Amino acid sequence: MIQNKTVIWDLDGTILDSFGIFEDGIRTVVPTYGVVAPSHETFMTNFHGSLEDSVANTLGITHDRLLVDQIVAD
Repeated sequence: MIQNKTVIWDLDGTILDSFGIFEDGIRTVVPTYGVVAPSHETFMTNFHGSLEDSVANTLGITHDRLLVDQIVAD
C-alpha cells in the first residue's frame, strides 16, 4: 500500500501549467454571477499572483472582494 506523506499545492504554474484549468474554471463559473468572461489575452495578462488577485484582475472586479471570494469558492 502506498502512503502519501507530502502534498504539494502548485497554484502558480511552477510544477504544473494550471493556466488552462484557471481559464476554463472561470469561464464556467462567472456567468452565474452575471459577469462576462474576458478574452483569452486578458486571462493570460492577468494570470499571476494569488488566485484571488488573478480572478479580480482578470474580471476587472478588484473593488468587490466579496464577489471575488464567491467566484473563487465556486
